[in-house]
Amino acid sequence: MSLHVLEALLKAKDMGYKVNLNENKITDNIVWETSRTNLIQNKLSAIHILKVLNAKVNLPALISDIEKTGKLNMNQLFQLIELKQICGIKVSLDTLKSFRKGTMFGNIYFTSDSINSGLLTNNIQNTIIAYKIIRRDTIADNDQTLTKIRNYFFENRSSGFWLNTYESSKIIEAILPDLLSSKEQVTKPKLILSGAINKEIGEFPYEVTLSSDDSLVIRKSGDFPIYLTTYQRYWNPDPKEKKSDFEISTSFEGINNDLLKAGKEVKLNVHLKVKKDADYVMVNIPIPGGCSYISKSRTSSYEVHRESFKNETAIFCEKLKKGEYEFTVDLMPRYTGKYTLNPAKAELMYFPAFNANNKLRKVSVE
Repeated sequence: MSLHVLEALLKAKDMGYKVNLNENKITDNIVWETSRTNLIQNKLSAIHILKVLNAKVNLPALISDIEKTGKLNMNQLFQLIELKQICGIKVSLDTLKSFRKGTMFGNIYFTSDSINSGLLTNNIQNTIIAYKIIRRDTIADNDQTLTKIRNYFFENRSSGFWLNTYESSKIIEAILPDLLSSKEQVTKPKLILSGAINKEIGEFPYEVTLSSDDSLVIRKSGDFPIYLTTYQRYWNPDPKEKKSDFEISTSFEGINNDLLKAGKEVKLNVHLKVKKDADYVMVNIPIPGGCSYISKSRTSSYEVHRESFKNETAIFCEKLKKGEYEFTVDLMPRYTGKYTLNPAKAELMYFPAFNANNKLRKVSVE
């Protein structure tokens, strides 16, 4: 927080505002604090403050002392690389590659499974530091990478805001210069449709249904990304298993060969593997004929809503992080016979082209 405040005060001073700041005294206090603390994060923040103050201190030596500890987490490692950059010390960006991940929409962020998420150590903060490191690199052409990182920040603002004021300020500070570049202001995105529909779209979400023989030309303007998906729904009489950014499977708890007993309760378990962080996920779980519900209650804390239809259960999840999830449907087999169990499916509600399903199966009730 001290670093954040000092940066703001020094920028205000540079802009001509009167700032009562004793830089020499702050420098002496920071140097003293650096010499007595063993906390790596405090040392990193202290060096950054000293650099901001343009203090006449041997910063490379202080950085070297931190490197020798060898106990840095990912966020601290990124901070160290950034400090070396701004101090004119040669760095390699190869380290960043091992922490680089992608979203379902192809955007880029940086994370580590071993780091605890907090105000200053979450994926957004990690990615902000990585963005600034990559932007300072003049050796490679990083324009496309930087665009995908900016789009990651916008993707995380789908609800209309970021986590808090601090996070918002750090994101804007990092990306605004690149968004403005040679112009005076950032422009809102628009879609220009021509052909079967002639319309300019500036408010989203927007949805339209076309005939299969319609022709449509789509153009986009503005500085922010617009996510567009096209799809067609149809009945597939012989569906094959599909794995993509999701993997889904179903099984009856304690049952072999999908052989159920009439009058004996059974749990239909659904295992969902999410390979990338996903928002607004819908899971459709068909139930076999001859069965009815025992309970229609939610069975997972990740569900925000569940609807139990005659032929299937639909589960809605607002946000699913990369990982594995379990859902359960409680059933009562009532009528004997042989039935078809249609594939369970997971998809993004607003982008159904991202989907996966398991195989068609046969179920017997005796």
